[in-house]
Amino acid sequence: MFLKRLVLKNFKSFYKTTIIDLPHPVTAIVGPNGSGKSNIVDAIRWALGEQSLKNIRAAKSSDLIFTNKEISAGFCEVELIFDNSNKIFPVDYSEVSILRRLDKDEENSYFINRQACRLKDIIELVAAAKIGLRGFSIISQGTVENILRVSSIERRLMLEENLGLKNLELKKEEAKRKLSATSFNLAKVNVQVQEILPHLRFLRRQIKRWEGRQAIQSALKELELQYFSYLYWQILKEQEAVHRVVNDELPLTERLKKELQELELSIEQEEKQLGLLSNNQDNQLDDQIAALTQEILNNQNEKYHILERLQVQERTNSAQISFPELEKILANIKIQLEKLIAENDLKVIHQGIKNIINTIESLSGVKPQRNKAEIDSLKHNLILIEQEIENKKHHLNNLQEELSQRTKQFRENFQKLEQKRKQKEELIQQLHQEEILNEKYKLHLADLQRRVEEEQLSFGDLENYFNNHQEFISHLAPEGVAEIERKINRLKKDLLEAGVADESIVKEHEEVEARYNFLVTETADLEKASEDLKNLINKLTNEINLTFNQALEEINKSFNIYFRQIFGGGSAKLVIKKESKKIEDVDKLTSNTVDSENQLEMTEAENESGWGVEIKVDIPKTKLKSLEMLSGGEKTLTALALIFAIVDQSNPPLVVLDEIDAALDEENSARFSKIVEGLSKITQFIIVTHNRLSMEAASVIYGVTISNNISKLVSIKLEESHL
Repeated sequence: MFLKRLVLKNFKSFYKTTIIDLPHPVTAIVGPNGSGKSNIVDAIRWALGEQSLKNIRAAKSSDLIFTNKEISAGFCEVELIFDNSNKIFPVDYSEVSILRRLDKDEENSYFINRQACRLKDIIELVAAAKIGLRGFSIISQGTVENILRVSSIERRLMLEENLGLKNLELKKEEAKRKLSATSFNLAKVNVQVQEILPHLRFLRRQIKRWEGRQAIQSALKELELQYFSYLYWQILKEQEAVHRVVNDELPLTERLKKELQELELSIEQEEKQLGLLSNNQDNQLDDQIAALTQEILNNQNEKYHILERLQVQERTNSAQISFPELEKILANIKIQLEKLIAENDLKVIHQGIKNIINTIESLSGVKPQRNKAEIDSLKHNLILIEQEIENKKHHLNNLQEELSQRTKQFRENFQKLEQKRKQKEELIQQLHQEEILNEKYKLHLADLQRRVEEEQLSFGDLENYFNNHQEFISHLAPEGVAEIERKINRLKKDLLEAGVADESIVKEHEEVEARYNFLVTETADLEKASEDLKNLINKLTNEINLTFNQALEEINKSFNIYFRQIFGGGSAKLVIKKESKKIEDVDKLTSNTVDSENQLEMTEAENESGWGVEIKVDIPKTKLKSLEMLSGGEKTLTALALIFAIVDQSNPPLVVLDEIDAALDEENSARFSKIVEGLSKITQFIIVTHNRLSMEAASVIYGVTISNNISKLVSIKLEESHL
């Protein structure tokens, strides 16, 4: 069977643990009034997610926890264990456990297969298995009466739940809630858009002015790059010209520098050599003259000695040399010496010779014999002196000639040196001019960089622009450059008139524009989400309507069959009716499962507008066609016929009937029992009853007794007891 076991712990009148095994298609629960048998139905309803205390007959949550005069439990717990081998629940488990626990702090806990979950998870799970709290899975005596009394829309919702459309309805209602929230958010976003739009328009106007300034700045930057690129190109041409001159003159300059160095070295060596030579000659001549002077002095001394001897000899020797003859000889010597002196222009030698002549003249008084010898000696000495003088004269002439040649060469070299020095000075001046030009280029370049920076441009940008537009720049004519300069001045004037951009305005515009774009994007997203939700709602509505209409046709067939079987004739059917109504009190029929913590809202609290389901009957042998005109018994039988028809067509896995047969007579009780027995082939039934005929449909009966406010359970298998 579908529901295998029911485990109660401290739930209402059941103390500690009570286990109810449900292995058979039909299980009956019997017992006297007040024994607690209906508490089992409440336990099933509560475990499936019931949130209405009224529907489980409790004033407050703590009433669900067992208590009596002696014992007060700290919690209650109900567990439903289902057989899921046929995958009635859409989960990959062969057995499914649904457990709900309530502690003394009135906190609810929910579990699926002992894993904590939300109430919403349980509602969706049981809805997928066609077990609903509002439909025909759990039916009490009051529910039977309300089936006929509720609105057509409420009746439709009950049918949808039993037809397994609850999940689709939940998805639809969830989509509606999302659509409502989306519409609310969309309206909120639209309000925000309308609030910021006027200010955004103002900021946009400000930014438009600023963008106009940016356009001017952009055009100005382009023209300035053209203008400064042209100046940069002119400077580069100057630099190129300087480098070309330097490169052309560099070999000549280097060669002349080398020649100048060599010539200066040669002149220095020549000057040094000439100076050394001149000093040597002077020293030699001085030495010769000094030696000759010493000889003359020696001869004078000798003359004095000879004169002294001549005086002595004059007294003793009468034979004397002829003075005129001696005088003649001396005169010739004197002439020769004077000629020598005139030729050599040596006063010192002249003086020395004069001394010699004087010495010779002083010899005129000596004895002829000795005078002759002395004269011969003097002649010999004179000849030696003359030879020496001739040698010195020749040597001196050679030195003078050599000195003259060297002097001439020195003068020539000096003139060449002066020429080279002049060339060097010219080259130095030229190099200096090149340096001046180079410095001028650097100054021009630095001035250009300064002007570029003053215009808030980077020199790197200028170089890049020049490199990318070099052909255009190089072909600019002077008048074109002048036109560019005029445009620059005009744009600067326009820029000044445009004013300075307020950075705070720019920043505020960026923030407001970003906010506006976000809201626009959010609006588009919300509109798309709204459209998607509307499409989903329409799709679900169409699917629900199609499934419902198809099922309604089959239910009507069964409804008519069961109605005729119960009433012995007549007819009954369900018809669709357009209606708009607010559901006011669903507790009349079943639970209102609302749990804000688990974000689950059911449609009972919403305004439903659309269509509902009406019941049309034709009681045999009467003209009654309105439900309001039926007796209580007839209403009960009509409701049972509808319940059985729905169970027959929807095939729910579990149906719990709580004393719905109380008002049936014996004949109808027998029919009821027979119908339940037939439907139990496809649906598991749990019946709470006092009716003996209803018990006959059960395979097992659980009897409930109560003692000291504690309910206890006794089971009886009818096959074994032969009841």
